[in-house]
Amino acid sequence: MFWLQTWCLSTHSFVSADNSGALNGSRVEWTLDIAANSSITLQAVFAVDSPLDAAATTIANNAVVNDQPCASTPCVETPVGRPQLEFSKALAAEGGAYAGIVEPGEQLTYTITVENTGNAAAADVAVVDLLDASVTFVSADNSGLLSGTSVNWTVPRIEPGQTVVLTVVVQAPAVFPSGMTSLINNAIVDGVR
Repeated sequence: MFWLQTWCLSTHSFVSADNSGALNGSRVEWTLDIAANSSITLQAVFAVDSPLDAAATTIANNAVVNDQPCASTPCVETPVGRPQLEFSKALAAEGGAYAGIVEPGEQLTYTITVENTGNAAAADVAVVDLLDASVTFVSADNSGLLSGTSVNWTVPRIEPGQTVVLTVVVQAPAVFPSGMTSLINNAIVDGVR
């Protein structure tokens, strides 16, 4: 008779095990009868915590058979996938006669480009476009919603390598306030400016 145990770490929780494996404290344990010159494959399923600790880079899992640890510790080390969001903001179009110069009453189209350069999907990505207080909101695509002087989107999912482009259109004031030298338009993606 053999017994095998594997540990549940603080980064994940036990879901299930085959062949009558059972959770005992922080370990999954099996007690097995294995015939000579044969082998058995055992499976334990764990759910990775969400959100995962930002400092985690791998998830390790050790196994012990009859109090004899496997040859390398940890026996299985799995890299942790993480999304990495990069973004840029641009003035994509304008309705005035002079390129790059805001003219009274002209419409300005801004784009926010968000790319996931990481190795895991990003979910529920919050994107905020902070409008200059002097402009008038005209429209936003992809269900962008105006709230005060900001336009807010929640992008449900951005896969690794995927790029999402969001667009907002505003209108410059008909008369510029005294001392105004430029319009400021900032973006925030998942809390980063």
